[in-house]
Amino acid sequence: MTKDEIKAFLKDRPGYLKEGAERLSERLDCSVEACGHALREGRIEAKGNDFDLDNISKSEINKFKEFLDSNGIEEDDVKSVKYWQTITGENRFSVVTKGEDNIMKEVKEEIISNLEKYSPKVEKKYEAVEDPIVYEISLPDIHYGKLDGQTLSEAEEVYMNTVKDLMNKAEGLNIERILLPIGNDGMNSEGYSRATTKGTSQHDSAGWQETF
Repeated sequence: MTKDEIKAFLKDRPGYLKEGAERLSERLDCSVEACGHALREGRIEAKGNDFDLDNISKSEINKFKEFLDSNGIEEDDVKSVKYWQTITGENRFSVVTKGEDNIMKEVKEEIISNLEKYSPKVEKKYEAVEDPIVYEISLPDIHYGKLDGQTLSEAEEVYMNTVKDLMNKAEGLNIERILLPIGNDGMNSEGYSRATTKGTSQHDSAGWQETF
């Protein structure tokens, strides 16, 4: 069973939130590790319900509250939470708030609007090529804004020179379109938190506004 399937089981049978990971593992015939993660997340999410968790994982609840406080998040605004531990045993939380869906929708609409507004205009009529291809330039894991001894301008120059170099190497190909995927750790962190999506702390060379 996956962690989400275990959490669904716990939601239907909240009494098992008081059980240990090994007991739950025997009941569901799945790994102790997956049960442990599911129990931690399930207990935290159940904290806002009627289920009594006062005597369960008090230290985990306290650490979760500290995480919310340090990030300016109200408990009532939490939609879901992901929990995991680092290799050294440190707790990590990734929280989705209730308003994030609307925010992401607005951001997406703004990005599309700006792309339509600022993208270079291509002539509608052009001479077709024989055996055309799509040339993909894939440059993942740029980590723009990472503290690595480069300024943002220097990092940008390296990136653009790499694109130009790859274009030069494609001379002679019948290129009809160029595909340039973006994302995949394009930025080094998720902004204000200076951490990855999963909460791993990052060392940035600039604030998120400047990097963006």
